[in-house]
Parts: sequence; C-alpha cells; structure tokens
Amino acid sequence: MLARNFITSTISNVVSMALAFVASVMLARILGAEQRGVYALAILVPNTMYVFGTFGLSTAHILYAGKNAEKRGTIAFQSFAFAALMGLLTLLFYAYLFMFEPAWFNRFRVAGTSNLILASFLVFLQLAWILLRSGIQGANRIQTINIGNIVLPLIRVLFILILVGMLGLGVSGGIIALLGSFVFIVLFMTGVTAAKVPIKSWRADYAFFKKSFSLGVKVHLNHIALYVVNTIGKYMIVFLLPDSEKALGQYVVVAQFTLILLVLPQSLQMVLLPHLSVTKSDKAKLAAKGVRVLFWGLLPIFTALVIASPLIKVLLGQDYEGAILPFMFFIPGIFFYSTTGPIDSYLLHIEKPMYTAVISWSAALLNIILNLLLIPRMHIAGAAFALTVSYLVMSIMRIVFFVFVASFPLHNLVPRWTDLIEVIKHTTTSLVK
Repeated sequence: MLARNFITSTISNVVSMALAFVASVMLARILGAEQRGVYALAILVPNTMYVFGTFGLSTAHILYAGKNAEKRGTIAFQSFAFAALMGLLTLLFYAYLFMFEPAWFNRFRVAGTSNLILASFLVFLQLAWILLRSGIQGANRIQTINIGNIVLPLIRVLFILILVGMLGLGVSGGIIALLGSFVFIVLFMTGVTAAKVPIKSWRADYAFFKKSFSLGVKVHLNHIALYVVNTIGKYMIVFLLPDSEKALGQYVVVAQFTLILLVLPQSLQMVLLPHLSVTKSDKAKLAAKGVRVLFWGLLPIFTALVIASPLIKVLLGQDYEGAILPFMFFIPGIFFYSTTGPIDSYLLHIEKPMYTAVISWSAALLNIILNLLLIPRMHIAGAAFALTVSYLVMSIMRIVFFVFVASFPLHNLVPRWTDLIEVIKHTTTSLVK
C-alpha cells in the first residue's frame, strides 16, 4: 500500500509540478522580470500571514483524522472556522496598513492598492484549502489528494492564459488567476469532504480544537522556521537592494524551478506520515529506507538541473540571465534537504516536533546572518548561497538527531544498490497494474 500510494502520488506531483512550471514560465515571460517582481511583492505579505496563520493545525489534522475517524466532521468545521477567523484578521491588518502607512509598508505600495487588497484574500482561501486537504490526507484518501494536486495548477494555468496572456491584465490578472484557482480547489475539497463526512457532523468541539491547537503550535514553530529559511531572502532583497523588483523577479522564478527536487519528498511525506500511524513495521528502518530511496530518485534530477542551468536564459529570455548563478547555488542544498525529508516524518510520528523546530530555527538564524552578509556583496546570488548552506546544515542536523533519538546506526542511511533495484521493480509493477 505504501509503495503504491507513493508511486501514484509521485506521478500526481510530477504532473502538478509540470503545470506549475508552465504557469511560472508563462508569468515570467509575459510580465518580464520587473513586473514579475511586482507580482511577488503583492503576494509576499499574504503568503507570510498564511504560513504564520496555520498554527500547525494542518499537521494535527493529518494525525487526528487517521487516529480519530469520528472527529473528521469536527476537523472539517474547524478548517472553515479557523480560516475565516484568520481571513478576517488579515483584512483588519490591511486596513491598519492603509490607514497608518508604516514606513516598511511603503516598499510594497509599488504593487498598487487594488492588487494588495486582492492578494489579501489569499489568506482565507489558502488556509481553507490546506486545512481541508490535511483532513482528507489523514483519512488516507491519497487518490483524492492526487486529483486536487493536478486540478489546482491546471486551473491556474487556464486563468493565466486568459487573464494575463489574452486579456493583458498584467500583475492584477496574475493575482486574480491565483485567487480563482484557490476558490475552485476549496469548492472541490469541500465537496469531496462532504461526500464522506456528512455536513450534519460538522460541529465545533472546543476540547478537540484545544488538543489539535496544542500539538499544532509545537509543530508550527518548525513551520515558521522553515518559512524564514525559504523566504527571508526575498524580504532582504526587497529592503537591502535598491530598485529590487527585477532582482526579486529573477530570484523567485529560479527558486520555483528548483522545487522539482521536492516532488519525490513531498510524495513520500504525503503517504509516510499516515502510514507510520498504522504500520507494524520498524518505523526507524522505514524512515531510513525512505532517505536511501530518495537519494537514488533525486540524483538524476539533480544532475539534469546542473547540466540544464544555462538554458534558463533560453527558456525565460535575456531578462533572466542574472538568475543562472543563483539557480546553480540553490540546487545542492535543496538536494540534500529533500533527501533527508523522511526523518522529519519520523520525528513528527513519535511526537517530537521540538527536535525539528531546533533544526529549523538553527538554520533560520544562520540564514538571516548569511543574507545580511552576502546580499549587499553578491546580490541575489548571495541569497541563494545563504539558502543552500542553511539547507545543508539542516540535513546534517536531521541525521544527527535521528541517529540519537532512534539509536539508529549511521551506516544504515548510506544509499544501497539494492534500494535502487527495489524502486525500479515497484515502479514497473505499479505502472503495469
């Protein structure tokens, strides 16, 4: 079951990533590097509020939807209620920004008032999507998740084609396309949830919310740190580099391209965490095998990205020539970070989220220091180098904690040829079936 779900999830994520890649290229080529940077400015604060606003409930939903099936209606209710609360707080926050105009916010006004207001609605939609999705994932309805993974970027591609490509709405069209795709996926997730969990069972349960929130907040410390690692470079580019819209546009586009290295880890994490809750196998050995399998799966992708990096200028145009070196800096860190991903699932399963938080916050602090030192000297290449060093440090710390907590021999994490042969065998069998 684990192998089949992993392979089908991988296929789904590959298709999803391909569609997201198409959407990214379309926006980059149509808008150009500078306007792509303005688009990134418009959605940067809402995306930050979304990540901070989850409070780890998505992870709690995954765990408890599997362990407490009778609470799935409560999970659906609190998904919408919590998303609505955070969405309202976001609108109030933006009202404050527009009324009092703090100095830091002036840097974002270049995106335009209407675009900033539009982007603020992303918080509610993204929270509703991820919280409903996590409940479905915890119920082990992996195929439904796979369908949603494809539908979301597909709808976005269609909206970008119409609004940005055909109607020429520019940055506003890109934001509306993003909003439209999330509206569609929230409706889809609501429908598939209601099909299995009757709406009459969608009730509030304060005791269960308190339990979910308590676990979620612990995990949330890790999520915030990861977000700092991944995003602080964007903020520092905005504030440390003058007229940084073009530089920001180059940075965010190539950063998105490297996400192809996350396809396999995300597929495995999607099925591994629920599987660890029900399997009778040795969980530490299963996580270690996941690390070894990911190494073999990601190695050819890593190699291909390194070789193909000069093609960025061909694909996106002369405007993105300055993004080639940052792209090459990104790749090694994300490769090793992605390979060690199953260790995080193991630490969450044994309910030790503080270990992952220590790892992530150590890397976040290092990332901030390196960005402050390198961006003024190396520009966006400095931000990319800071990120890859932070990822490498996280990977090493994951391995150290795993060996310590699980009392697991280090040599069992070393990739083996037998793992590669087994992956090929399982993949062939699943595709034939």
